[in-house]
Amino acid sequence: MVGVPDDRLARRRARRRRANLLNGSTAAGLWLARRHGVRLRPGPHGLWLAPGYPRRFPAPHAGAVCVGDVVLLRRGAPTGGGVDVMDRQPLLLDHESRHADQWARWGGPVGFLPAYLLASAWSWLRTGDPHSANAFEQAAGLADGGYRVRPLRGLPGRGLARRLGRRVRRRGGRGAQPL
Repeated sequence: MVGVPDDRLARRRARRRRANLLNGSTAAGLWLARRHGVRLRPGPHGLWLAPGYPRRFPAPHAGAVCVGDVVLLRRGAPTGGGVDVMDRQPLLLDHESRHADQWARWGGPVGFLPAYLLASAWSWLRTGDPHSANAFEQAAGLADGGYRVRPLRGLPGRGLARRLGRRVRRRGGRGAQPL
């Protein structure tokens, strides 16, 4: 983080690491990596990197997914000292580190997953993709995560409400009559 002293940053990461261990999210990330035979290695921001994750689950279109303090990097196996997805998106681990903070802040799988899924559904309704209007992705930095921002579109059903409103006005305001 820019402008945060190193000792304060280290304490913040240690708190996040403890929280994600206690809430089970890091254990879930470690299990996913081990289950699919991916070797873990320490990465920046106190994260564990699992390069070459072979499955489309838990996020079908993302190149990287953070589960607790574990980053499952789908595209690219290790190449020398780095991972090719980070060569294409140098700020990706900054983005994933912010998601690790969110896992800790929202209480792990019990709090974060339902809230994230709801935010993804809201974004899909508003923009046609699960990221552009997702508050979690916006807070983690859409551009850092490699997402392009789609414009907002009208909510489904708003036109229906307008048409129903016009119909009531045409009938002289005689909408639903009280019983």
